[in-house]
Amino acid sequence: MHSSAISKSQASCKILAFRVVRDELAKSHTQRTKGANDSKEATFIPCSLLRAASRGQGALIRHERTRCKQAYTTRQRRERGATLCMGSLSDREKPSTLETWSVEDGERLYKVNSWGAPYFGINLKGNVTVQPAGEEGPLIDIMDILELLETENIPLPAVIRFPEIMCHRLRHLQDCFDKAISAYGYQGRYQGVFPVKCNNDSSLLQTVINFGNSIRFGLEAGSKPELLLAICLLRNAHPEALLICNGYKDAEYVETVLLSSQLGTPAVLVLEKLEELPLIIQVSRRLRLQPRIGIRAKLSVRGDGHWGGTSGDEAKFGLAVSEVWRAVQYLKDQGMLHTLQLLHFHIGSQVAQIRTIKDAMREASHLYAELYALGAPMGALDVGGGLAVDYDGTMGDFLSLMRSSLPTFFPAGSSLLPQGMSRPLR
Repeated sequence: MHSSAISKSQASCKILAFRVVRDELAKSHTQRTKGANDSKEATFIPCSLLRAASRGQGALIRHERTRCKQAYTTRQRRERGATLCMGSLSDREKPSTLETWSVEDGERLYKVNSWGAPYFGINLKGNVTVQPAGEEGPLIDIMDILELLETENIPLPAVIRFPEIMCHRLRHLQDCFDKAISAYGYQGRYQGVFPVKCNNDSSLLQTVINFGNSIRFGLEAGSKPELLLAICLLRNAHPEALLICNGYKDAEYVETVLLSSQLGTPAVLVLEKLEELPLIIQVSRRLRLQPRIGIRAKLSVRGDGHWGGTSGDEAKFGLAVSEVWRAVQYLKDQGMLHTLQLLHFHIGSQVAQIRTIKDAMREASHLYAELYALGAPMGALDVGGGLAVDYDGTMGDFLSLMRSSLPTFFPAGSSLLPQGMSRPLR
């Protein structure tokens, strides 16, 4: 009786086992039929499962079946991950599996050569590299830095800074303007300022000031905290490095700017509303200090990039031409027209068309010349706005502007700047 029960149990296990194998083989055949063009099988039957079926070991069959499903799921996830990673590649560029992934595939996918050149790249080991000083500088493997951090027991995550990149960019920008100025016989000079709002990290700003000391590089502040930070940093800057003061202005803000001149910082208060002018005059007379005043003008040219809405005739900030005329008359009546020394305009960021920049420069230059003719000494044309940056590496609409050489902005024979202007411009 007992032996009979055991034999029935074993027979049941064998029947179950062969049913399981039959189902798995049917699934495998179906998957291969659907993916006839795919060399990889969607599932497989291991020998251990077949042996277990012949022996009627039900528990082992269930274990092997679970393991098969897990292996199949893992392979599916791996292949799906590879497909997602290669989503932006063409069919010809897609490697079949992660095992065939190469350095070239990584460069095409992440477009390191587009957004990172000449500073970032991928070496033959597949590691990210950096050349802080550009193509002529030393090559650093990021993995070597991480291994050094581990050796020194420095915990991760960590921020790795390369201040040499900022220095290299500042020098390259200055050299481009210097070459264009020399080629076209321009009598002024280029003098840059770094907006604190873009990155208020003290180490970065200190790098800008230290390296920019030889090229008169200054800062731009748009709030009280930015103003205080800029004043502290510019104490060790070049004596002619400018501090451009934008943003909302109350009596305390104006007073702080005027007092910074006592520290040797040439600060310019830029009017963004006509109502700010009487306040500046009032505070300056109370402190018995001469201000340096600039005017932000609303040009008719409208930027086509990001923040393009801040430019044009209907811009929120700046003075219309009629308001500029009223500001000049007010300063003349107060006997302070000599304090007007700067004209500023902003045409937005991510500007992708060279024509937009040319038109804005031409219009601003005529307005600058008119202010000079009215008796304002002027001295600086503050060009606001940002050129196109290929953040995503697609080299799309911004390609033509990014590849344009700097002399394109100052074509020979054109009158982008008023004739006979000998005052230095920023």
